Amino acid sequence: LLDDAIAKGARVTYPAGEEPGRWIHWKATVIESLGPKAKLSTERLEGPGCELYRSEEPDREAARLLGLMPANNLSVLGTPERIMQGKLEDLPAGRIAFNEPVLVGTAGAGGVPIGAESPRSICGPQNMLRPKLISQGEDEGRRIAWFPYTDDKAYALMDAIEAIYGTQAGKRLKAALKLWINPTKRRLLKGDD
Repeated sequence: LLDDAIAKGARVTYPAGEEPGRWIHWKATVIESLGPKAKLSTERLEGPGCELYRSEEPDREAARLLGLMPANNLSVLGTPERIMQGKLEDLPAGRIAFNEPVLVGTAGAGGVPIGAESPRSICGPQNMLRPKLISQGEDEGRRIAWFPYTDDKAYALMDAIEAIYGTQAGKRLKAALKLWINPTKRRLLKGDD
């Protein structure tokens, strides 16, 4: 998996820090649930910070992705039906949370509270790849993709995502302003560095 990530341009470090100054560069995975006969195409979209999978069978798609890298945290948003919830609970994930704002909770990372889900508060290795499944309910169709980078490009990408996809106008404007006045962040987003 690491060799494949490096071949695709990822920057990878080792857990023991044999190469200090280099950072892990994983992409978050978002699974968007499509209703029956959805007009949106089912496809895989890849961006600089996350990969979006659209599927009419989100439980199967999540099982396929978790089969590639098990023991991840899975956050299920929405109200899945009883049969689908049972399938989701059987997935090989380290922790599965239903409709919780905190992804890993107090049980993650040795039992210490990690805090609310925000891009800057959860950067532990347990979150390096974290599928988020958006299933039936009010949240269907929402795309959520915070991801745990740890360098300057991470913050630039987080501001860019907030500037485009933020739900609060004030925060969107603030994030856009940060990008507008900071040439370094703009350069990082363009991929010059």
